[in-house]
Amino acid sequence: MSTSDRHVPMDHASPGFAQCWSAAGRHLQAQAEGTLFWLRSHLNPPFLEHLSFRIGNQVFFIRVEDVDGVVQGPGSTEGLEWIASECRGHALIMPMRFRDPEWRPDAAGWGLMELKTQRLFNPLDVVTDTPEEMTPWELHDLAVQVVRRDLEKSGKKLMSWQSAPKVSPSIWFEGEAGPEWVVVFGAHRSSPIPELPATVRVVDNEVLKLSTTGHLAYVEYAAADDPFDPVTNGDVEPLPMYRGSKLFAKYDGLTPLLVPDDLEIESVSRQLVNELVGWFENLLESDTVLPKAFTGVSRSGMQFIVVMSRLGLDQNQHYAFMRYVLHREGCYAFGVKITVAQEVKNIPGVAAEEIHCFYSGQHDSYWTVEVGSKHPDNWSEGIRVIRATETRQPELFFLDLLKTPYEASEHDEQFSELWEQTRNSVQWRKR
Repeated sequence: MSTSDRHVPMDHASPGFAQCWSAAGRHLQAQAEGTLFWLRSHLNPPFLEHLSFRIGNQVFFIRVEDVDGVVQGPGSTEGLEWIASECRGHALIMPMRFRDPEWRPDAAGWGLMELKTQRLFNPLDVVTDTPEEMTPWELHDLAVQVVRRDLEKSGKKLMSWQSAPKVSPSIWFEGEAGPEWVVVFGAHRSSPIPELPATVRVVDNEVLKLSTTGHLAYVEYAAADDPFDPVTNGDVEPLPMYRGSKLFAKYDGLTPLLVPDDLEIESVSRQLVNELVGWFENLLESDTVLPKAFTGVSRSGMQFIVVMSRLGLDQNQHYAFMRYVLHREGCYAFGVKITVAQEVKNIPGVAAEEIHCFYSGQHDSYWTVEVGSKHPDNWSEGIRVIRATETRQPELFFLDLLKTPYEASEHDEQFSELWEQTRNSVQWRKR
């Protein structure tokens, strides 16, 4: 994601944190007795707060924390302070403790504490009858909600969304050929129509590494009884928009953003396959053969490397696990090293040879390198390249590994637990 003044990481919530978070939400819902309007009640990244809601004229942003420190939630207190400040809201911490067999709030009442003072906090104590105008952040969130609901109504599966006005894109969803994104612009009916972009240059290369398929969504909004007709409006000042009041939104659908001919997108596909081959050759110098390995590069520019034999997975689950991790980490590029046996016709006395295959890929750039030994019974004598190719369309191997768009499977819960156990122990680096 790109923003003029802040980076919002695309962290994911662990299954353990999801249970803690769910218990916190249920407790808050029970305390509110029907007066609470949820603003955030999902675990899709990115995370500034974990939960947020409005009661009357006040908005509340909550970070859920395990007091024992066993379960860690995504995001940070800095992000929590930022969104609360931008929305003129309250930054709160909700300490939770696991008391077998369930999670419970560690504080009394609502279970909430002020972030800065660590004092117990009751949301109802700060709600008043004074009308509170919506902040630019809240108005942008309104525009994002309008677009998001329209996408869901049309059958699109959302991947993530966020409401920070200075962060683009606002929405990711699964298109027919892979991930697509939406830049949302919102404007009050009295505001001049902004100069809207026509190309994907509105986002940075971190976004374009994952997908160059982008859209623009323009949403106008006003108070429910404030007409849009400029003839009717004349020079009459628009009605203010208050928290909790009825609003009207005008939205005409997505507009595709064009990809300019001179757009350059950084390609790491060739680098990945070369790195795997280099790693393989370096290990050969110590008479060690690189086992099956898997690497991916996330949208945030972080690369992980996994040795598949250390996972304890059944061989027939390897590709499904790789697909899950690529989806989970939001990867735009990947690389794989595997070993196969190949019939040999041109080396006397050798019926089959061990072939090491290296694959890497990202949008429009798929690389394959296959190597064998110059002397099949002695790899230390050196390797020979059997095949080295690049294609713009994925070969059969890639189609088997990459299902686009990603589809959940019955093994995802198992894969999620396994990845949580191994994620911090695998090799990571910043590209």
